[in-house]
Amino acid sequence: MRLVAAYPKNKVQEKAVKAVLKAMDVPFEEEPIVDDTAYLLSTNANKQRLAESMEAKSKGEGKVLKIDELWK
Repeated sequence: MRLVAAYPKNKVQEKAVKAVLKAMDVPFEEEPIVDDTAYLLSTNANKQRLAESMEAKSKGEGKVLKIDELWK
């Protein structure tokens, strides 16, 4: 079978989706929410690099890349 992902917008939708899956006897797993900010601030090196990047952006510094230029 194929994997189907659902992204409820709120707790009410989440509860309804779970209820339907349970009623249809469809097994499902819940994945923890990943907090990108916590990861970015998880080390001092990351904190410093993020702060530098944000400061450079606020000064208008930096380089704009198109997606197709990322892996050149």
